[in-house]
Amino acid sequence: MRLNYERNQLMKQLREQMLPQLQDLKVTINPSLAAEPSKTSQTPVLKRKPISDKAAAALLETAQDAPAKIKARLERIAALSKKPQ
Repeated sequence: MRLNYERNQLMKQLREQMLPQLQDLKVTINPSLAAEPSKTSQTPVLKRKPISDKAAAALLETAQDAPAKIKARLERIAALSKKPQ
């Protein structure tokens, strides 16, 4: 709370400029104002650019020499070229 550190200086300035009878300054925080709103709305639908047949063929060729886990992922990406948009 930076305001608490600056409170004495702030009180001094307020007394000099506007409120000579000022005796105390109380700082309170409303946590609900500082909280970020929750994201309950729908996530936007991402439009993917289609993969060309040539790119899909290159991915499948690369997948032949890849480990099983990577091979499965490359094949899944290559299959996107066959899906209608």
